[in-house]
Amino acid sequence: MRERNGAGCELASFNVDPDLEAFAGRGWRSHLDPADAAERDQPLSVEALAQKIAELGPYDGVARFGELAEQSALAGDQSGGIWVADQMAPLLSDPSAWYEAAAAAGNPLLLRSALGQWLKTDPTTVPKDVLARSLDNPDFRSGVISVVLGRAEIDESAEFVIAAMRKEDVGLLDLLFVHDESHEVLQRLLLHPIAAIASSAAVSFAVGQRHGPSLPEAWRPAWREAVQHMRVEDLPQHSQWRAGQLLGHLAESDPDLFEAWFTERLDEMADRGFFTLLEPHGCEVHLATLPQPHRYRLAIRCTGLPRIGPSPLIQLVGPDRDLAERLLQEGEVTADRLLEALSGQRNEILESLGPLLLNHGVPAAHIAATAAWYDTWWGPASARHRELIDYFTTLSTRVPALTAVAAAGRAQQESLLREAMQKERAERVRGD
Repeated sequence: MRERNGAGCELASFNVDPDLEAFAGRGWRSHLDPADAAERDQPLSVEALAQKIAELGPYDGVARFGELAEQSALAGDQSGGIWVADQMAPLLSDPSAWYEAAAAAGNPLLLRSALGQWLKTDPTTVPKDVLARSLDNPDFRSGVISVVLGRAEIDESAEFVIAAMRKEDVGLLDLLFVHDESHEVLQRLLLHPIAAIASSAAVSFAVGQRHGPSLPEAWRPAWREAVQHMRVEDLPQHSQWRAGQLLGHLAESDPDLFEAWFTERLDEMADRGFFTLLEPHGCEVHLATLPQPHRYRLAIRCTGLPRIGPSPLIQLVGPDRDLAERLLQEGEVTADRLLEALSGQRNEILESLGPLLLNHGVPAAHIAATAAWYDTWWGPASARHRELIDYFTTLSTRVPALTAVAAAGRAQQESLLREAMQKERAERVRGD
C-alpha cells in the first residue's frame, strides 16, 4: 500500500483467484497501484476463462459464472463478465441446456449467449413458449430482443420476438445503423406496426448521412411511410440526432415527404389544441429551405393554431414578400397574424415584410415591438435596450420605408432603458 508521498507499508500477501482476475479484467486491475499491477503475473485470458467455464457444463458453468460475477462486483468491476459471456457463446455445445440453466439461475448474460448460439445452430428447435417466458421477464427481455436484432435472418423465432416488441423496447434500436448491409430483420422492423419501431429502423439507413446500410429501392415505399409517421421524441437518443440529419436532407431533396411529415405533426397539434416547436430541437430551420408551394400550404395549416413559443411563420414566410402578399390577398392570413413572422427578426425579414405590413394597416409601434423581442438575453437589461436603440437608429437609413418603425422602436427602447436603469440602480443600492 502506498501513500501520496511515495512511502508505503507492506501488507500481508494474499492469493487472488486467477479466474476472478480474468473475469473482472481491466475494471478490477484499474484499482491497483501501477507499481503493484506491474509486479503481478498476467491473469488468464478472457478466451481461456470462457473455455474453462464452458467445459464445466451448463449448470456448473452457470453457477461458476455467477460466483465470479458476484466477486467481481465486490472488487469494483462493473462489466459483470459481459466479455466472458460473449466469448463463451460459440463454445456452448448444448445451447438449449445452457439457456435452461441460465434462465433457472436468473443470469441474463449467459441466457443471451446461449440463445444466440441456439438460434445460430438449430433455430427451428427454439420453442415459442420459452421465448415468451423470457420476454415476460424484465431481466431477460432486452437480451432476447438484442440477440434477434443482431442477426440478419428472419425465422420463426425472429418473427415471434419482433412481433412481441413494444414501444418501450425502442431504446434497443439505437445502434441499427452500425449494420453494413440491409437484411431481413431490418426490413421487418421497418414494417413494424408500432411507429416508433418502424421509424427507428428508417433513420438507420444511409439516407442523408454517411453511416448505415443502403436503402433497397424495393423498401422505399415502406421507408417513406415510416418517416412520415415518425415522432422524433419517441426515438432513442442517437436516433433522434439521425432523424434531424434526415429531415434536413429531405427538406432539400424530397420536400414532398418533409411536408407530409410536418403536416402529420400539425394534425397532432390540432388535436392537442396548440402549436409548439417540434423535435428534434432546431428542425424548424428546415422549413425555410422548402419550395414556396410547400411553404404556402404549411403556412395555411399553421395560421389557425394557437401556439406556445415562436411562430413557424418565421421560417415558412421569412423574407418572401411574394408569399406574404399572396397569403394576405387570398385571405389565408390576417396582417396581425402575419406580424408573428417578424418576432425577433431584426434582419431581412423585417426589411422585406415590414413595409408590407405598414401598407396593410399594422401600426409601426406593433411592428417595432415585435421585432425587438429577444428569445434569450444574458446580462443587464439596460445593455439590451442600448443595443436595440442602436439598431433602430440605423434602420431608417438602411430602409427608408421603415422610418416610422425605426422611430417607434427607438422611442420604446429609450423608455424601457430608463426603467431598466432605475431598477438596476435600486438593485445596486440594496446590494442585490
